[in-house]
Amino acid sequence: GFANGTAEAAIRNTAALGMSTIPRNCAATAEWFRPYRGDNPGGNPVRTPCFSSDAYRAELRERILKRGRECNYDFYNVRYHWLGDECFLGSTVCYSPTCLKAFRTELEKTYGTVAALNAEWETSFASFADVVPCQLDELKSRDNLAPWLDHKMHMCRSFAANWMGGAKDVLNEVSPGSFCGPTGTQAGGHGYDWAELMKYIDAIGYYGGCQRKLIHDFAEAYGRGILAGQCGGGYTHAQFDFEPYNYSTMWSGLLKGSNLAYHYFGAAIDGDMTMTSNMVYWATSMRELKGGIGKFFLSGAEKSEVAVLHSQNSLFASMGTDGAARWHSAQSSWWRILSDLKTPFRYISREMLEKGVYGKFRVLVLPKVLAMSAAERASVAAFVKRGGRVLADVAPGRYDEHGRIRQEGPLADAGLLVLGADLANYESIDLGGAAGETESTLMASGGAALAMRRRVAEALARAGVKPPVAVKDAKGEEYPCDAVWREDGPNCLFAMHQDVKGIFSSGKGLQDTAWGRFDFSKGDAVVAKLPRKGHVYDVRAKRYAGYTDTVRTTIIPGYTRMYAVLAEKPGELAVTGPSKIVRGEKAVFSFGVAGTSGAQTFHAELVAPDGKSPVHFRRNFRSPDGRGEYDFETAFNEQPGVWKLLVRHVNTGMEREFGFEVR
Repeated sequence: GFANGTAEAAIRNTAALGMSTIPRNCAATAEWFRPYRGDNPGGNPVRTPCFSSDAYRAELRERILKRGRECNYDFYNVRYHWLGDECFLGSTVCYSPTCLKAFRTELEKTYGTVAALNAEWETSFASFADVVPCQLDELKSRDNLAPWLDHKMHMCRSFAANWMGGAKDVLNEVSPGSFCGPTGTQAGGHGYDWAELMKYIDAIGYYGGCQRKLIHDFAEAYGRGILAGQCGGGYTHAQFDFEPYNYSTMWSGLLKGSNLAYHYFGAAIDGDMTMTSNMVYWATSMRELKGGIGKFFLSGAEKSEVAVLHSQNSLFASMGTDGAARWHSAQSSWWRILSDLKTPFRYISREMLEKGVYGKFRVLVLPKVLAMSAAERASVAAFVKRGGRVLADVAPGRYDEHGRIRQEGPLADAGLLVLGADLANYESIDLGGAAGETESTLMASGGAALAMRRRVAEALARAGVKPPVAVKDAKGEEYPCDAVWREDGPNCLFAMHQDVKGIFSSGKGLQDTAWGRFDFSKGDAVVAKLPRKGHVYDVRAKRYAGYTDTVRTTIIPGYTRMYAVLAEKPGELAVTGPSKIVRGEKAVFSFGVAGTSGAQTFHAELVAPDGKSPVHFRRNFRSPDGRGEYDFETAFNEQPGVWKLLVRHVNTGMEREFGFEVR
């Protein structure tokens, strides 16, 4: 993206290179958010700006329309926009007249009468117009968080609707069909309720932690097309090699549904204006993904039998009792345990749970779910009655959705299995650096982690959940890594990945597996057992592994192993087309693989006589029948001489070259 003050010339020049511009901070200034990075400045409970105020709405509208018209967004087809970077709401805001008015209106819809609110809050307000929320340190008792928690939930909704939703509406006035969202996003907290945010976001560059999966799961649940990926690349020291890190962020993201590689420029260019080694690693990885592998992998679908509840109410309940850190550790631990057990899962929100747990799920996981509504509890009971099982680390639902402790106690049901609060110690993730851009991970020791995995694995097995694949180490134990099995008609896709450890340790930027170069002579030997036999191809090595249901390889942190499992072994790849083309004419080439079953993925690109491969001639194809066409129109001043069309069948790695003369 471009910084503030993007000129039309920059957008025009970018378009002339065949690229698109994503303006940065198009709906924010640093002053709107940076003061709240360290929380509320000066203790003022009225936020500046207040996202519900008329003055803010007018400023936002003027800012977006002015920039959009000056830079001619619509003319240059600027359709993607970064609203703001590292955006913080603040923990004690907002008590402005407009925020309080909106909050009181919401309370009236929720409670119906002020008597009902007073009964819940243990207050004595005469009318809704008199209601004022509490700060956390003003609560009379931690047995009743409602006067504080209700306001925190309201502010999450306000942050999502008034800032992101409001900015999106204005952008679509100046550039219809726009996609937008923030960058440098944070873990769940004040303002960051991902179930609410994803109702408005359709483009995002996020930081680490559970949001890497939450964002994609909620976008899919809402039926939203989204451009999303983790910010990476430039958060390392330029003088050291970080090859595994520069690969890991985008490949790990791909396995979770990412279709964007977001590079922060911090370590991109050396003083002599050449690319740093880390930028070269990142660009090489990007080139490989854009060579058809990304399209190939995202074409498949993963089947999940496990739902994990993401409860924002419970986060605030945890903040009000034993602290947010334990809640966050519970979220990351369940995510990592299920991933290490190769068990696909999907996040669901409180709103989704209240409507009923989907029939496709066998297990519902409640990670430190302290607060539950009556509707949530009823939905859980109905789920259990249909034969579902519920797993938790602590007794769930001690509080109602407002944060008041329940007299009847936490949820208790024959289908509920509480596995122990120590599961929250499996993995904790700290988003550090200036504003969350660096991710450090603390894992339980080997023996303790193995015991936790076994405990959860036994519970899943009793519920009838069997991971689609098993990955064992040399001792025959389940090897902890991501393993994703996706189905694409009669064919399947299989990938294994182990994240690198965080890139910062005591600020030195050198921690374990993130730095250095890939060493393919090392790695942990593993054996992966697939759910079915098929013609297995190593997609990245472009090698046939045989008709089998077993893959033997090594796991190297940061490097993804990816395989196609095909129902039929394809025949040869063939390419046909004209042998001579006159400049200014359109040429059409045909390609295909015989004997295929189901959809296939191809990559095609041209190589000019000077040996260069123009980016605008590179294309990926998804073919339903193993055949396709590549067409391009030559310019009147195109390079004369022998050109080459390179076609690759991504599923198998087969490549063919077709030469032709341009006159």
